[in-house]
Amino acid sequence: MEFKDILKQLREEKSVSGKKLSVELQFSPNLVYAWEKGRAQPNIETLIKLAEYFDVSVDYLIGATDDFNTTAPAKSAPGLSKREEELLKAFDCLDVYQQDFFFNQITATARENTLIKK
Repeated sequence: MEFKDILKQLREEKSVSGKKLSVELQFSPNLVYAWEKGRAQPNIETLIKLAEYFDVSVDYLIGATDDFNTTAPAKSAPGLSKREEELLKAFDCLDVYQQDFFFNQITATARENTLIKK
């Protein structure tokens, strides 16, 4: 299968429109359309971003392997607890609007706790 077909299939399986994908990953909607029509190809940085978004390897995304279960390496930051890593992973699954909402809630709550403790 070609990249254009794999991208479209992954997008549809995740129930994400081309427009939503472009907003969440900060691409032009026309670019996503061009990829799916085979009129353009993403650069390596973009492939990595797409692979992380769909939780697949770049190899799968470009059709080099049929192993759907080969996922991109997990992003991990040194010094994070298991709970913090789970929170970041859950946050990553939200769209940008949901992320903004929860970020603002968490920041406000942290500010309130700091003021209360003083």
